[in-house]
Amino acid sequence: MSRRFRITFLVVAACQGHPADPTVTIDTDPDAATPMATSAALAVLGATVQTGTLEQPDLTACCTGDQSCSGTNPSSPYARLRLPPGPGQTVPNPDANPDGTATAWRLRQDEAVIVVGLTPPSARYYGFTPYLADRYNPTTHEREQLFASLGDSWNQLVLSTASGRPFLSEFATVFTSNATTASLVTAALERAGTPAAAINIVVLRSDNTHLGLDYQADTFSFFLRVGVPASTSAIDAWLAHPPSVYRVTPGSELAANPLPTPPGRTRGSSPETLSSAVDQLGAAIQARTGGTGVALATHNVPPLFNGDYCIANNLFCAGDNRDALYGQGNTTFDLDQLAYVMVYGVNHQATGKASYSNATITYSANALGVVAVDSTEMPGSAEVFLPGDPDADSLYAFAFARDCSVAPTPYCIAVPSQGCPVLPIGAAAGLTLRAYLDPATRTGPGLGEIVVDRALLVP
Repeated sequence: MSRRFRITFLVVAACQGHPADPTVTIDTDPDAATPMATSAALAVLGATVQTGTLEQPDLTACCTGDQSCSGTNPSSPYARLRLPPGPGQTVPNPDANPDGTATAWRLRQDEAVIVVGLTPPSARYYGFTPYLADRYNPTTHEREQLFASLGDSWNQLVLSTASGRPFLSEFATVFTSNATTASLVTAALERAGTPAAAINIVVLRSDNTHLGLDYQADTFSFFLRVGVPASTSAIDAWLAHPPSVYRVTPGSELAANPLPTPPGRTRGSSPETLSSAVDQLGAAIQARTGGTGVALATHNVPPLFNGDYCIANNLFCAGDNRDALYGQGNTTFDLDQLAYVMVYGVNHQATGKASYSNATITYSANALGVVAVDSTEMPGSAEVFLPGDPDADSLYAFAFARDCSVAPTPYCIAVPSQGCPVLPIGAAAGLTLRAYLDPATRTGPGLGEIVVDRALLVP
């Protein structure tokens, strides 16, 4: 007999300018959609079904300088899949835990990795992204980290869910290269109670990857980003009880049947037209600060932030995301030798070019994002310097400082010198800029479409 229960979430906006969500109610059938039912349905295939986890990464090693953090984003909680090795796999995966589980894992050509559960609670952005983590170099006989995306991210505008709503709705992703496996797993998920409309096939391309369980095979990873959650407590609760993760290995290896590579979404809709307004804002800021600031030019990072380019050229891609357009400063600076840094420009969310944007102070040596201002916090900040200006609502101006009492604006973020994330005293800092997800194209804004943010270093 089927029993039904109701899970209710009340999400309250915690970010300035972000509207509160109403109560979201989802009915779940425990006799069909539970992890036990899903695992049992998958096992009917004669497959080995192993469980994995969706976990948040630990930033401690980044803060202590033991490893790079690849430009973490303070506005965006991360999670990644941790999986056990495949049946019969004798080669350990990189940085595996004592139990053999790892966040970079090999896959046989007919295996599938499944994530099934509820999508995240309300946020300005979420996206699931598959990556090629590292690759064997036959010349050096060493493994080299690529951290390059294997295609478009599955964000809230493209992911199919049971209800059609993007947030807190039932979904499943099936990550595989084999069309036969995809068909069998889809049927099993439906038997377990997952609606067909909620199942998303994420193609692991076989044309630019090396599949297998031996040392020379590629390793893969799967990341989730949640950008600017409406409620910190809601996203924390969701991450504490995340979707279920399964590794499914057919009992006898299936014949190769590669899924076709899906076409990528194309960037480019319409450019912003506020360059003159940003010039005016910059002049007003310099006038207020005595004109002693040094301009910090920024630039869009070109094709390195496209996984196909990095994979083809065997380059480290730093966890690129095709839903984003990035920028960064062309120099580093010592914040402790400055009064503050003023960052200003266009609020790309306000112009409709991005679901959210932000500017981040980064600990350069470790590529660790320390603090950020995001587009939900920007409204009103340009008015300090351009009172009554009709373009001010589409602009922003924020200070980053060790001591915000010296800043010429109440819109200031203090940069910590202790704890984690951290910018140690005297450490070189950088500036990283992001614009995520053009709603018109459902991918990142195009190069040259946004007016690039700017900065002033004020001694």
